[in-house]
Amino acid sequence: MSSNVTRASTPPHRRLLKRWWPLVALLFLFCRSAALAQVALLGDLDQDGKPTVLDLQRLINHLNRTHLFSDALAPYGDLNEDGLINTNDLQQLQNAILGLTTLPNPYAAPVASAPVDATNGTGFFVGPVLRRTEQPATCAELHDREVFGPVATVGSYGGDPAEVAALVARGAGGLVASIYSDDRDWLGVLVPEAAGWHGRLYLGSAKMAAQSPGPGTALPSLTHGGPGRAGGGEELGGERGMHLYMQRCALEGDTSVLKTFSL
Repeated sequence: MSSNVTRASTPPHRRLLKRWWPLVALLFLFCRSAALAQVALLGDLDQDGKPTVLDLQRLINHLNRTHLFSDALAPYGDLNEDGLINTNDLQQLQNAILGLTTLPNPYAAPVASAPVDATNGTGFFVGPVLRRTEQPATCAELHDREVFGPVATVGSYGGDPAEVAALVARGAGGLVASIYSDDRDWLGVLVPEAAGWHGRLYLGSAKMAAQSPGPGTALPSLTHGGPGRAGGGEELGGERGMHLYMQRCALEGDTSVLKTFSL
């Protein structure tokens, strides 16, 4: 008994997929890399635009050190932006998944770089970070959190000195503020308002650029302190620094008598 065996032909779409799958895989990887570069929400670790259990699992893996975040993704695991990735961020992400809160997005994607001249294992260092906000007036994190270190945030304004003064006041007190302008009328509006919130103002201009060592230089004769959140104190430089070592006494009496003292 004879039988005829025929080989089933491969459907056209299967042949195309077999031929082009390497290119499809490469395109998928490219798209995923592009998505990673445009993460918009803190805590959106799988880049799907919303908080899910997949984000939670990735954060847990990082905390357990089974699968650490890349340098590019790590800033988005710090949901409360305190410089650490810990269980506080985990709790905030859980609340977002449950709908109790939303994923924070106060800043645009930060531009971070590795620490400079820092050797691994010799300490805890933070590389320079530059952040940006499109709405500085309503960005609470910008004004309510004081960041020491190589971290700066860029926020735009319309040019009105009154608007700048309002932004300065949101900080509720600082050591020093730098104002750069050659417009004396503009400075005349801003400086009196900003002075009430700082111990020192640096007025940068085209002329000062060639003379000044910069706003970070606190000279002995200048006040370096500030009101409000700056602590209300000042460094004891110049003549003020000697007052603690001097005994002062007020003399009251007839002018002719007081003149006999060579003070």
